[in-house]
Amino acid sequence: MKADHRRQIVEQTGRSEGSVERKYMNVSAVLDHLGLPRIRGYAPNSHAQFRGLVAAIDRHLSAHDAVADIDSAAPAVRVDDDPFVDPPAPQLSNTKTPEPIIRLARKFDPVARDARNRALGRSG
Repeated sequence: MKADHRRQIVEQTGRSEGSVERKYMNVSAVLDHLGLPRIRGYAPNSHAQFRGLVAAIDRHLSAHDAVADIDSAAPAVRVDDDPFVDPPAPQLSNTKTPEPIIRLARKFDPVARDARNRALGRSG
């Protein structure tokens, strides 16, 4: 499925498969910085180039409010899932978040989303 979709993009744009792959990885990097789910199958690019990409993601998120407003009322785990998992290993990053990402994150108010999620957790 992922490969078929990538091939379609290659045919439509004339770009190489590697170029399309890197672009999706860059999008995943922006989404990851915003605290949104990244594109499945595309790990965030640690050297993502954000020029122009942030503006395109901003247009998409502005036009599709539901994408950025993750439904905090939907259960995150199934009833039969074990809720106890090992804590994630600490990841220290020496990279600075690019300014366009910071501006985009402010626009979609991750603090309000976190507050809704905390309220849901307390009510559960």
